[in-house]
Amino acid sequence: MKQKYVKADMILNEKGNIKQFNLVIYPVDFVVVIGDMEEEVNTIYQPYEKGYEDAHIAPPSSTGCTYRVKERETGIPCVLIWIGKKDEFTSSIVAHECGHAALEIWCFIKSEVSLTNQEPFCYLLGNLMRLAVGCFYEIPGIKPPVVSKDAFENPTRVKKNKTTKKK
Repeated sequence: MKQKYVKADMILNEKGNIKQFNLVIYPVDFVVVIGDMEEEVNTIYQPYEKGYEDAHIAPPSSTGCTYRVKERETGIPCVLIWIGKKDEFTSSIVAHECGHAALEIWCFIKSEVSLTNQEPFCYLLGNLMRLAVGCFYEIPGIKPPVVSKDAFENPTRVKKNKTTKKK
């Protein structure tokens, strides 16, 4: 899927990053917000749902959240993921929020994810993840999210006893 920025490097400062991507074949844009950007988010975006346009978009109460929003200036609908604390994120948080974002985009196109039609959804999810992770590379002093070595260990796996002889 070919990507282009709608507003490349909209905001990039010591507090964080806001980037908006045109998803080309979908009727919504994808927005990634990293860090303490509450004032900037509320200046650029408003809630998407009718009757809530004047509501405040609150920063995540946990490590991340996903919103349906629209640009105040143009009305362009967007799905926004917000990783709240730029120094307390992991790849699993980014993947989790991208999963929510992909499902929200599916709602916009009035489609459903199913076992018989899962490939388009998986392509979208992978693309959102690529875009979101790329935003972390642009913040000075922040390392992109990585999966820790511990994440590969399965605590429920039965480990072989080292003294057990092979038969």
